[in-house]
Amino acid sequence: MLDNCEAVLDGVALFAQAVLSAAPSTRILATSREQLHVCGERVCRLAPLQVHSDADDTRESLLSSPAIALFLQRAAMAQDRSLEEEELHQVARLCRRLEGNPLAIEIAAAWCDVLGLSGLLAAVDQGHHLSIVGPKGRTARHRSLRETLDASYNRLSDAERRIFRRSGVFLGSFDLEAATAVLPEVESGGDAKLNADEIFAALLSLASKSLLTCESDVDRIRYRLNETSRTYALMKLRECEELELTRHRCALWAKRVVPVDRDTRSLPRLVTTRAA
Repeated sequence: MLDNCEAVLDGVALFAQAVLSAAPSTRILATSREQLHVCGERVCRLAPLQVHSDADDTRESLLSSPAIALFLQRAAMAQDRSLEEEELHQVARLCRRLEGNPLAIEIAAAWCDVLGLSGLLAAVDQGHHLSIVGPKGRTARHRSLRETLDASYNRLSDAERRIFRRSGVFLGSFDLEAATAVLPEVESGGDAKLNADEIFAALLSLASKSLLTCESDVDRIRYRLNETSRTYALMKLRECEELELTRHRCALWAKRVVPVDRDTRSLPRLVTTRAA
């Protein structure tokens, strides 16, 4: 078994290929945010932990949710403890906001006794949860969500970093047309302008690294950052002093595709995507 392969992807891929060539009956189980791309590889993408929807909010259904069960376990709350109804619903809201991310849930649970559920929800609303450090004993890249995302971000090319952080201005999904209009350059940054092919390649690479998701939408591909990645992307935009300019470009694009006197409720998702 090979764990966290994305940190040394090329070396692991060469090693795995050499082992499989010398001993074809060998089976390797590898965990990675990115595919190894070796012969015979089969990818099993792990979904986030399930959190029941608001419509299914009975006590029994909430306690049976894997995300909530993990939070309660890590917060040292036995499941037979009689939680107040509002507490249980707060746990459910928190797990939904963290999108069922196991690491995010474990880190939040570790601070439940200090911040309380209301404090944790406020931290997520304000984006401060990225910097909360989890329990001791973890590797550096797993101590906080920020360090985990830093490890992935620092391995990106300059073009991939640019596209990733600027994608944070989209609240929902976006397509290549929107990306080409909004993401290629920021005038004060001095970056070379990226064309549509380069942006498409960067978006595919980000998807392969599990930093955004691709969705098929009839005749186009749409891209989406989950809320944690988007919060991190906006943080990087601020650090690079690109946030206001990128928001301005997004607003100009939205103004072109959405006439101010048009009812947007019947329009495709492309034009109902809003600037942050």
